[in-house]
Amino acid sequence: MTTLADAVAATGVRVHEHLDPAAEVPRISRAAAQGDVLVLRVNGPVAVEPMRKAVAVVRSAVTTHAHTLHPCGPCAWEAHTPASASDVLLGVLTVFGGSTAVLIHQEHGALEVLPGTYQVRRQREFAGVWRPVTD
Repeated sequence: MTTLADAVAATGVRVHEHLDPAAEVPRISRAAAQGDVLVLRVNGPVAVEPMRKAVAVVRSAVTTHAHTLHPCGPCAWEAHTPASASDVLLGVLTVFGGSTAVLIHQEHGALEVLPGTYQVRRQREFAGVWRPVTD
């Protein structure tokens, strides 16, 4: 079991004090959302670019907060450059067997991503028109 305190120690990212450091970090093997980020397991293609350090997948336009991915063992990350405003793909994450990756955010806490290949996407919401979710 990984706790939020474990995730903070492993990543160096400080979370808000109202979050319980003893809380168990959810483990992702299929799909999960964290604020404006969605993580979906896919059947391929796999990412091949070694992920040697943390990656900021979304930074807040209003605060200093960011959703960051941290490899815990061999992982690969390939960032995606959006082709249009409706393109929500941020990148592809591959977590190799025996490894995990931690997605952490100051307000939302942490998620532990289990081995597999995932698309990391920006969430959208409909408010008369489709727009990115922001937090």
